[in-house]
Amino acid sequence: MSKLYISEAAKLKGVSTSTLRRWETEG
Repeated sequence: MSKLYISEAAKLKGVSTSTLRRWETEG
């Protein structure tokens, strides 16, 4: 999963940083 997608998802859904880090670990 690209960081750009993660960044956009964070803005749209307002997910927590812990969730973002988890997504980055999962790829």
